[in-house]
Amino acid sequence: MKNNKKIINVLIINIIIILLELFALSCTFFRFLPEAEDTMTWYSHFTKYTTLSNIFLLIVSIIIVVVKLRELKGRKTFDYSILKYTSVVVISVTFITIVVFALIFLKASLLFDIKAEMFMLLHTICPILGLISYILFDDTDMAKRKDKIYPALFTILYTVFIELVYFFGGDVPYINDFGSEPLAVNGWEVLLAGVIELSLTLTLAVIIRIIKNKIQTKKAKDE
Repeated sequence: MKNNKKIINVLIINIIIILLELFALSCTFFRFLPEAEDTMTWYSHFTKYTTLSNIFLLIVSIIIVVVKLRELKGRKTFDYSILKYTSVVVISVTFITIVVFALIFLKASLLFDIKAEMFMLLHTICPILGLISYILFDDTDMAKRKDKIYPALFTILYTVFIELVYFFGGDVPYINDFGSEPLAVNGWEVLLAGVIELSLTLTLAVIIRIIKNKIQTKKAKDE
């Protein structure tokens, strides 16, 4: 019975994440909100780290819900620990990045802006919920030191992808100053941004792993 309660808690928070992600991503791609100030084409959103990390979190949350429903029915499941750890790290990169930019440009309102690209959900609410679900609710295996390679790989592949987008003349999404014209950049600056993003990914991977493992160890002792 106690185990079923844990499963239900995991189901509830992941279903909430799924609903919020579906709403936010739908508004982003299809511009359901009339006040959304978005001039990008729908497919251009796939060049954004924010969009891809949120889609990844959505997919992983769906997988977790399916796994937990099967678990409730006593059916065979599989370990999704690496998937959840990776999704939480990369979505946290999105959150920390927007917090830093908000502080630099002194625009705290960015964290709660419900207009362009559903900032509040994609950059703030969903990342926080993903982190809370992983650290406090998900009964995943303890993350190992070597596991940081997975979120790092996500960011490396993204950087390579953006370099190719730049090379073929596409828009580089994150080089802008919140509202004015995009800044002129070259391939090296795009690469530098990717290196910074990778460094942040590895740092967050370590921090999140340590916090998760400490909390999980304490829970195991209490039980």
